[in-house]
Amino acid sequence: GAARGGECCLWCLEKFLNFVNKNAYIQTAIVGTSFCSSAVAAFNLLLRNFLRLGAMTVITSIYLQIGKLFVAVMTGFICALIIAGGDINNITQAPCFSVTIIILMAFGIGSAFLDVWDMVVETLFQCFCMDQEMGCNKTEGGMKDLVGKNQATAEQAKALAACTLPGGGDGGGEPSRIQEDGSRSKSE
Repeated sequence: GAARGGECCLWCLEKFLNFVNKNAYIQTAIVGTSFCSSAVAAFNLLLRNFLRLGAMTVITSIYLQIGKLFVAVMTGFICALIIAGGDINNITQAPCFSVTIIILMAFGIGSAFLDVWDMVVETLFQCFCMDQEMGCNKTEGGMKDLVGKNQATAEQAKALAACTLPGGGDGGGEPSRIQEDGSRSKSE
C-alpha cells in the first residue's frame, strides 16, 4: 500500500526531473545561460506552449517506436536471410535464438540512434517556440530558402543578442558572445 504509493511518487519525481534536466541542457545550448536559469526558462517556455508540446510528444513517440521496430525487424529479417544462405524460401529454418538475440541488439542500437533524433526534435521544437515568441518568424519556407534569405548581418546579430543573451547583449549580466561586426567573442 504505502510503499507502492511512495514508489509511484518517486517514479513521477524522477520523470519530472529528467524532463526538466533535458530541456535545461537544450536551453543552455541554445541561449548560453547557466543551468538553473535555463531550467526555469525552458520550463516556462514549454508551459506556455503545452498544447504544442503535447502534440509533438505524441507524434514523436509514435515515429520513434515505429523507427525502432522497423530497424529491429529489418535487421532480424536480413540476419535470418543471411543465416538461411540467402534463400528466402528457407528463412523459417534460421535458428530462432540467434535471430532473437540479433533483433534485441538491433532494437537497442536503433533506440540509441533514435534517442539522438528525439533530442534534435526537442531542440528544434524549443527553437521554433522561441522564434514564434520573439516574433522573428524565420520558420517559414524551405530550408534552402530560409538559409538563403536569412543571412545575418552585424545589425541582426546584435539585435538577436539583445533578445537572447542576459543583460541584453550589452555586457550586463554574462559577457556577450556576439561582437558588433557579427563575429563571436570568447566568453571570459
